[in-house]
Amino acid sequence: MYKVTIIAAIIRLMLNPCPFILPASAAGIEASPAKFELSINSEKPLTEQITIANPTADVQVFEIYADDFPDIFKFNLASFTLESGARKTVQMTIIPQGAKLSDSQTMATTISILGTPLAETRFQASTGVKIPIRVTLANLPGKKTPYLQIGLVLLAFVMVALVSARRGLRGLQ
Repeated sequence: MYKVTIIAAIIRLMLNPCPFILPASAAGIEASPAKFELSINSEKPLTEQITIANPTADVQVFEIYADDFPDIFKFNLASFTLESGARKTVQMTIIPQGAKLSDSQTMATTISILGTPLAETRFQASTGVKIPIRVTLANLPGKKTPYLQIGLVLLAFVMVALVSARRGLRGLQ
């Protein structure tokens, strides 16, 4: 019994070498990966891939876009057609120079993927998937951690603590 289970698990891993990358899916759309957690530590663009599949029996037109930060997220194919059962890999490029993050070093949004059947019918509905994405910008020029300011604030706290302690000792004499 255990041998059969182990053999089945090995076969599954061979067929799907990345079993931990789960797809996002809706009626008529499958997209992988289901979410992104990224860190960028340079001003160079970062490119990631999204695989989109059409599990329906119809030819569909797909659109892909970021819900926020349109200047930062670019797609090599913003609109494309997929035959029934076909899949396509779309490159998403994140351009950190477009980021205007004075208060925060992290941006979060969703990538929307919409699928619409190509054949016209009386009732035509689109389906969609949203892929959450969080991008952390680290060590970008002009966005450095203010170590000097942090050090001065800590020094001020230490000085206040020493003065308070010294006043407390004078009151005991």
